[in-house]
Amino acid sequence: MTDLYNYDLTAHNTFGINARCKRYVAFDNVEEAQSVLPSLVASGEQLLILGGGSNLLLTADYNGTVVHSRILGVQSSDDGADHVLLRSGSGVVWDELVAQCVAQNLH
Repeated sequence: MTDLYNYDLTAHNTFGINARCKRYVAFDNVEEAQSVLPSLVASGEQLLILGGGSNLLLTADYNGTVVHSRILGVQSSDDGADHVLLRSGSGVVWDELVAQCVAQNLH
C-alpha cells in the first residue's frame, strides 16, 4: 500500500496537466482496501476514486484524498452455453480488458 501527501497526479491525468492532491492512497489487494477505506470514509475528507486513471482531467490541484485501486487480475468462467462470466480487479484498464476479451473470442 502507498500513502503519500502532496502527491503529483500528472501521471494519472489524461492530458498530463500538472495537478497535485493533498493525499494519495493506493492499494494493491482487497485486504489493503478493507483496512484503509473505513478510516478514509470516517474522516469526512473529500475522496476521489481512481481506477486505471484514464478519462481523468484535473485542471487544478485536488484538495482531498485520491484513492487509487491497483487491484489487477482477470478471471473468466465459461458455463458451457453462450455465457462467460468475467471478474476483474478494479485497477484493470477497461480498454485492455475489452481487447483481451476480443482476442480470446469472449464477445
